[in-house]
Amino acid sequence: MTDSYRDAPTIVFSGDHHYAIGMAAAMRSVLATLTGYSHINIYILHPGLDGTTKARLRSVANTASVNVSLSFIPVDEQEHLSAFDLHIMDGWTHTIFYRPLIDRLIPQHHQRVLYLDCDVIVEKDVSSLLTTDLDGNIIGAVKERAVSCPASGLSRWKELDLDPDAPYFNSGVLLIDMERWRKEQVGRRVLEYLHEYGPQLNIKGNQGGFNAVLAGRWKPLPAKWNVLNWYLDEALYQRFGYDGVPPRDELEQIRSAPGIIHYTQDRKPWQVGCDHPHRNRFFHHFRKSGWFSTPEYALWRSNLHVQESMRFLKDFTRPLRHKIGLKRGGVAT
Repeated sequence: MTDSYRDAPTIVFSGDHHYAIGMAAAMRSVLATLTGYSHINIYILHPGLDGTTKARLRSVANTASVNVSLSFIPVDEQEHLSAFDLHIMDGWTHTIFYRPLIDRLIPQHHQRVLYLDCDVIVEKDVSSLLTTDLDGNIIGAVKERAVSCPASGLSRWKELDLDPDAPYFNSGVLLIDMERWRKEQVGRRVLEYLHEYGPQLNIKGNQGGFNAVLAGRWKPLPAKWNVLNWYLDEALYQRFGYDGVPPRDELEQIRSAPGIIHYTQDRKPWQVGCDHPHRNRFFHHFRKSGWFSTPEYALWRSNLHVQESMRFLKDFTRPLRHKIGLKRGGVAT
């Protein structure tokens, strides 16, 4: 790697073929908004993407106006994760546990890394985010809620001697000081925590481990850099917002001008049933990503539209079908 790339910003994604489309749009959104750099490093941690998928992702890098060093890092789960009993939510895969392995998988010379989930769209230039002073902390992340939240906060906050109002972060966007991360063996400690306390986690995944290990060692970033689904909807904010996270006086700007949109609902923008208010931003970047040719993209969108129309029709007629089924002695659907 040349010196120009050594000094370039480093972005890391992790995912499998289920999230490859999301990764393409996320990557394109980073490249389309980034200024002030002539080179960028992108690493993709994956369990074994096929050649076609890799070629499509390389085509995304080729759309950039900057020079992109794109590296695919295959993860041997038997080698890195088999020693740990890891618990995950339904529908998730073990790729969510690749994050703690970053220090083992990417070259040692990288001093700062921006990790991004595959279900994000970057709307603002992350140049200022990349140079954020972490004030001696290991990572920078966006607050999600307080640890005492019973539904999805840090379940063992009392045992960890934390204040019930201590902040809790979302692990989908992480600005990492790699030197401190390596020195304090953050990845290994997170996996060990998840192994030992997995059944007690409120959310089965990596987030509980990161918040436990990094409690008091992370810097809160502005909420615009990880705009979660429930920040954008007033009803959801009133239902899920905890201790004013994010602060109400920031909501209007966050909703109208997010820096990074994070599609945290179950249905992702490329799937049938997604009703995210900023779903079209995904389509904008995916269309321009180079993943599909123009005719291929048009066909893909058309098929998605047909599937959504069929789903809507099925849901709309469900009461009538139910009624008819009961009258005929049949089984309602």
